[in-house]
Amino acid sequence: MAKKMTPEERRLLCAWIDQLRTDFELDAMDVPLEDLLALAGVVSTGVARPAVPVTAYVAGYLAALRTRQVPDHGAAHTIQDVIAVVPAPVADPQGI
Repeated sequence: MAKKMTPEERRLLCAWIDQLRTDFELDAMDVPLEDLLALAGVVSTGVARPAVPVTAYVAGYLAALRTRQVPDHGAAHTIQDVIAVVPAPVADPQGI
């Protein structure tokens, strides 16, 4: 299970997201933080911890493609679709 964020960590993360939005002129971009954190948790236990950034990249890329095709699709929906294909965690990862 993922470590729960402290209020200070959440504040820093939100500030970082705001900085990225400003620096890249993406002020209107929706960043579904809770969905992204859920994706990271599911991937880290269902695949492997190093797979989290790769999966987040693919989810972001897929969300961009889908938004071009269907503007109302949204990133949160795409993230849930990606979560749906992540394998369930192995009960005993040492037994693999």
